[in-house]
Parts: sequence; C-alpha cells; structure tokens
Amino acid sequence: MDTVLLKTFLMVRELGHFGKTAKNLGITQSAVSLRIKQIEDELDAPLFNRYRNNLQLTDTGERFVLYAEKIISDWENAKLDIELRKQGRKNIRLGVCNGFCSNLLKNCIVAVYENSPGITLKVTTQDEANLRARLREKRMDLILLYEAFRDTDFVSVPVSSIELVLVSSEPGMTLEKMLAGEYVTVEWGSFFNTRFLELSSRMPSPVFQCTESEFALQFILDHGGSAYLPYRLVENHLEDKLHRIESAPVLDQPIYAIYPAASHYRQEIASIIDVLKETARPAFSSLEDVMNAFQPLEESALLTAV
Repeated sequence: MDTVLLKTFLMVRELGHFGKTAKNLGITQSAVSLRIKQIEDELDAPLFNRYRNNLQLTDTGERFVLYAEKIISDWENAKLDIELRKQGRKNIRLGVCNGFCSNLLKNCIVAVYENSPGITLKVTTQDEANLRARLREKRMDLILLYEAFRDTDFVSVPVSSIELVLVSSEPGMTLEKMLAGEYVTVEWGSFFNTRFLELSSRMPSPVFQCTESEFALQFILDHGGSAYLPYRLVENHLEDKLHRIESAPVLDQPIYAIYPAASHYRQEIASIIDVLKETARPAFSSLEDVMNAFQPLEESALLTAV
C-alpha cells in the first residue's frame, strides 16, 4: 500500500478534519477524501465515523493506526538501510529500557560510536515490554534490558550491573519494620524479585509502584518510605535524607544486551557489546569503590552468561 495514503490517514486522525489535513498537505479536500476512501475500499471497512466538523475513528480505524504506523516505520527503515548499504555502512537499531539502562548507554554512547566504524546507530528508549516485542518482530537488532531472554533463538549477554541498596527515610529502620511499613516498588524484574524473596518469605505490599527509580526516589524524599534503589542514585542523600538498612544486602541487578542468534549483524553487535562491557563497568562501580572491594564484572557470580 502507498505510504502516502497511510500518512494522510494518520494526519486526518490527528487533526480530526479533512479540510485541515488538505491545508497541511497542500492538496484539495476532495483529494484527502479520495485517499481515505482508497484505504477503506482496500480494507472493505470504514475508518472514520463522519460527523459535522468532527471525525472519529471507528473500531477498525483504531486498530489500523498501529498497522499504519508500523508500515511507515518499516518502510522508512528499509529505505535508510538500503541507502546506508550503498554507502558501505550498516544500520544497527538499538533499543534501551527506560531508567538506568538508558543512563548506562548515555555514559557509553560516544565510546560505542568511536569504536564502531561503518555502523550507523539508531537508538530508541522504550519500556521493557515494547522492546521485547520489537526485538521478536525483527524491528530491533539489539536491546538492553534488566532480564535475559530464556528463548534459545536469542543471545543474552551481561554487560554491567547496578548495585541496589535498601534505603529508608527513617534512620535505624530494620528489614522487619520495613516489610510492614511504606515500601516503594521499582519494577526491576524477576531476577530482583527472586533475590528479594531470599531475604523474606513474602514481598511487601507497596504504597507506590513505578518503573523508574528516579520517581521512587522523589516519592521517598517527599513522602517517606523505603525502597531498593541504585547506590549511584542515592549516594548523595545518604546519612542526610536517606539511610541504608544495614541488615539488607546489596543486590547486583544485571543489565543484559540481547540480540537474535541468527542476526546478520553478529560481528558488529559483538563489537558493540565489548565496548559496553569495557565502558560501563567503571561508570557503575561507585559502591564497590567506596567499600574498597571492587570485583571485576566478568568474575561476578551473579552475572553468568545466559
């Protein structure tokens, strides 16, 4: 299907008006109507309920939005990929989970670029569920997540870890009191949950849940409570507004680089992963430096290759 038709459909959906869409595109309103009708004829279903000065998507139209966006994105990526190949370059689509995965890449991106000749990186930051889906749909070449894939069609390589410490707004807090108090949950994944359950027979009932550790930190600073948070994030608040619960161990949360086992870019991805391992380690070693007990990443028992 012509992507011009799809782009017109998405603009009508955004503006809710054929006339405004026509003005934006520099064509007549009848041309816009004809483009929408062409799609509706192909689908044999209406995309819009037409009211006076008000267009609303039908159920079919709502579902078609996702397909239209995907087709346009895939087409643009295909054109870019072919153009880069003509130039002797390869386009690597790198997806990064929100939060500290994103922070890790920010610290490493220049090193990755400088050590990846012949590669053009396209970096996207999204939530974990979308990244997993996009990798399986072959819309990503490499992703960074907190959890490994257990599917043998994919390779999961640990590239770094985040040191998580249990902190509280109250001094002298114990693990037992914390479990019965105002606990804030950050969604670190099943690896973290398994480790946490080794400390307690149950997960505490959270008063607040989030996917970003920065949100959890701000909540605790403003309201109070406890949470497992990255040491690098909370170190400037310790012994002031936050206090470590000393009876709770430090938990190393792995960060994995994941890619398809059958990828055509295995050599390029391996090079990127090597750079991430080398540059991420010093950026995430604050607590171990402070404790004067630094242990190289590749020797960590927690980060065995999947």
